Amino acid sequence: MSNSTKTFRAFKFACLGLKLSNNPAPYKISVKIVNSCNFHCQYCFSRIFHTLSPRKTPVSVMDSKIVNHILYEAWNLGCRLATFGGIGEVTTHQDFYQILAIAKRMGYSVNFTTNGWIIDPSRLSILEPVDRIRISIDRMHLEGSPDPHKYVSRLSSVIEESINQNLPVTVVKHGESIPAIDKMLKETGVRVYCYPLLMSSSNQIQQKRKNTYRCIDPWTCISVGSDLTINPCSCTSECIGSLKNGTLREIWFGDEQMNFRKKMSSVNPPSVCLSCDRTGRDLYGWCEAIYKNISIV
Repeated sequence: MSNSTKTFRAFKFACLGLKLSNNPAPYKISVKIVNSCNFHCQYCFSRIFHTLSPRKTPVSVMDSKIVNHILYEAWNLGCRLATFGGIGEVTTHQDFYQILAIAKRMGYSVNFTTNGWIIDPSRLSILEPVDRIRISIDRMHLEGSPDPHKYVSRLSSVIEESINQNLPVTVVKHGESIPAIDKMLKETGVRVYCYPLLMSSSNQIQQKRKNTYRCIDPWTCISVGSDLTINPCSCTSECIGSLKNGTLREIWFGDEQMNFRKKMSSVNPPSVCLSCDRTGRDLYGWCEAIYKNISIV
């Protein structure tokens, strides 16, 4: 694809309701079906968040019937991609595979993020090439896993079984790695994305990021927490509403979400956005991901 074509396509998607629209149509619903995890990784971003949070965050698990209702509402708003992950290990949800089936029956493309410890590839036959299994792994996972000595070999088996079933698998390798992990990933031949650990940015970096293109999550993605709170994007815990008090449509087009979008578009974006790793991503990369209906890694 030529550079001129890329530029035109990026401009086209920007104009078709992403940042410039007052009536944005979401393409993705991100649902955190559980906020607990079977690992205890010391540097997990969710662990850091819970440590810094002024209140004790109780464990919450979303009922599968509620997930069904949320996905139905999101479909009517225009969402066609359902992602499950974020804070918590999705495979620990007792109805995890049932939830995937619900989303697929509705017609969604499905992505989910897992540490891979208890995933059962034999139960994922419902997935298609448009879907994605994303396995999140780093050195801290070895330290926080139930049995660090078995984790690498178990993960290797999960990846190989998934590939044998022609299931799309990618691995997101966070921060520092170790030879055992790198060797295993090379032997399985799985696609690997290297990803920096989420760290707070210095004031100098944040000031520089004020002049860069910021992400379009608040214009394209509905993010639902396991406690039914709605976040302005999938990377912040800030609450702009709750499904206990309103519908997805009301919150998506509500004042809180609209104000967050306006602030992000201004010269003084939210501080949480300046600390986010997504700040430095280019406009074309975001638009291309939406064009291909895939989740952005």
